[in-house]
Amino acid sequence: MIIAGIAPGRFGGVAMIRDDRLLLHTDVRHLDNNPDDVVLDDQDMVPRLLGTRTPDDVDEWAVAADAGGGALRDGGNLEIGGKTRSAVRYERVECLAAAAWCTSPFARRGEGALVAVGAHRFHFGGDGVMRPAGGREAPATANRCLVALGEAVDWATERPADGDGEWWTPPFHAAACAAIGAAALRAATGGKLRPLQWHVQAGPELVRHPHLPAGWLPRPCRPEELARLLAGTGRAVVALHGRVKPARDSLGTRSLLIPVTRTPAEPAAAALCLVEDVAEVFADGRPDPYATRRLTLRQSWAHRLPGLAGGPVRVQTVDPDSDRTLTILLREYRKWSGGVPVLGVAEARLPGRGPFPDVHSALRWDGADTVWADNVLYRRADDKGARR
Repeated sequence: MIIAGIAPGRFGGVAMIRDDRLLLHTDVRHLDNNPDDVVLDDQDMVPRLLGTRTPDDVDEWAVAADAGGGALRDGGNLEIGGKTRSAVRYERVECLAAAAWCTSPFARRGEGALVAVGAHRFHFGGDGVMRPAGGREAPATANRCLVALGEAVDWATERPADGDGEWWTPPFHAAACAAIGAAALRAATGGKLRPLQWHVQAGPELVRHPHLPAGWLPRPCRPEELARLLAGTGRAVVALHGRVKPARDSLGTRSLLIPVTRTPAEPAAAALCLVEDVAEVFADGRPDPYATRRLTLRQSWAHRLPGLAGGPVRVQTVDPDSDRTLTILLREYRKWSGGVPVLGVAEARLPGRGPFPDVHSALRWDGADTVWADNVLYRRADDKGARR
């Protein structure tokens, strides 16, 4: 059975679950280079967010209530894909809390947790039963495991003050998260939510176009070759690969890769680091595939990575389980850069728009003269490096 959750409103999103596995989570920013403030309030937009599936593939629908959701706001009967479909309505704050617990390591281990959604607190038992926690009162499990969600738009990235124990910050953008939670609540049996199997790269694939814009030359380029190019030229490259991450940002999948062994022209918003090297390069470096923490370079590395030496930076650790392509790229870059296992990274997008949905959008951007997308390198025809 496939269950779809819809989170209407600004940054609206859609998620699909089948047999406790998250098949898709995305938001309207990933459609057609939509602007950042696009609103999901039209039922005709929903089928386009389902990717390779159609509304007829969905068995049940759920809606996260949102005051800005137009025709999608209240659930009930929805016209989607030319048919009337019934949908169950849930409060958005409850959807956010449900998604946080269902995707957490605590749910997988059958442990209870306190979930903070802005000023709201919910307690989840190890069996997945959710109940309000009573203001800021924290049950005993809060000192053992804590989940936190920030206000309105995005997940918090700082440790909350409610407890000192283990904690979890889900990496999803709030719109995708609310959609996940709506689907999870609809899938619950007997009031008990179940853990979800998921991967953060579960958004849309790159859209394909048959023709290139004029002035660009393509050639095959494996991740190993891209690593040698980055190490040899020191120039930033737009990198697009795999399914997008509908997270706080799309770093690593729709982003600018920046060598930081010199001070770059493009400032790095975060860093990618091989998981096996993060403790050597960054103080208090631990595995963090979702870049939820800010780390400071160890003094012994500050002179080698001047592009990151300005202060604490978010660090996404990379390993084969989280991203095989980036792991190959970084290991090869380490080889050709004299042992540096780190690349700077920044979002690549047209001004005021969502992440690039296709190569054409990246080629129209003036942020870089080189674009790499799924093993093809594109360079401007007037770029001397394009003939190498």
